[in-house]
Amino acid sequence: MSDPFRKVKTGDPLSIPATTYNAMLDAAIANMRMQNRPSAIRGDHGVHVMVRNETGYDLEQFEVLGIDGPVFHPREQPDAFQQTPVLRGVVPEKKHKGKFVVLQEAASMGAVVRACLSGLTVARVYVEEAQNNDQQLYSIDNIPVFNTSSLATQDDSLKAKRIKSPVTGPSPKACDIEEGYTYDLTGTSSGGASILWIEEGVGQKWALIRIGHGDTSTLFPVTLKQSDGESGDHESQCSFSYDVYEFPDTGGAAIAENVDPNDDNFYRRPGLGKMKVANFGIAFHDENNELKLAWCNEVMEIKSCSAE
Repeated sequence: MSDPFRKVKTGDPLSIPATTYNAMLDAAIANMRMQNRPSAIRGDHGVHVMVRNETGYDLEQFEVLGIDGPVFHPREQPDAFQQTPVLRGVVPEKKHKGKFVVLQEAASMGAVVRACLSGLTVARVYVEEAQNNDQQLYSIDNIPVFNTSSLATQDDSLKAKRIKSPVTGPSPKACDIEEGYTYDLTGTSSGGASILWIEEGVGQKWALIRIGHGDTSTLFPVTLKQSDGESGDHESQCSFSYDVYEFPDTGGAAIAENVDPNDDNFYRRPGLGKMKVANFGIAFHDENNELKLAWCNEVMEIKSCSAE
């Protein structure tokens, strides 16, 4: 049997067998599909995916979108779901904490663009607390860090700019989405991304973050302020819930609201008895990046009884 893939020489008559021609078409189609397939791409610094802008307005490079599922449904569009995975990007909500992407290019309404899902990326982070470190630009994991001055050209036209009173305090170690905002992330003590470097000062700052490497399992101290509930008595259990703030309290916004320490049995109150309200606790973020209280300094109110 002759070889269907035997190469020809100059001057040889050209006769392409059907087997050879079909194989050439299959190879060309496969190559085209690979080139046009916008699946997750592992770059030098992280994992990039394709995201469709479903916010209803145009977005700039490095804005933040919450992940709201795939564009193509596996039951209704199985081929597209398997071959062309594209995520739906929406204005972040509370449920998107720890589930977000940072756009790597500008995106008009409905456009499908590249975004960072995991790993290193440039981002804007809103800092509510003054930074008091002397951190300078340096290399991270042997990756050279560039001067961020070239990125500051858009600072005079920031949209969704938040006006808050800056106060003194420690540098944020992590960041996560702020509900209703796409322009930046918010610096926190624990969140969906760790901050590797950030500009000094307060307000919207350029930063280098690593998505998917936030301190989501680390215990950290928090300040508690009662938001609801009753102290309990000899017939009912205490039902206090708390707004949670950074520790020490620097006057910034709450990092979580109306948290019940007894909700998930991480901390267990006595079944009955009057409790004194807590002002300090130990918190962590669970696998869904929801803040939970592992402990708080509630104590039972005890009164001495008469001997009579």
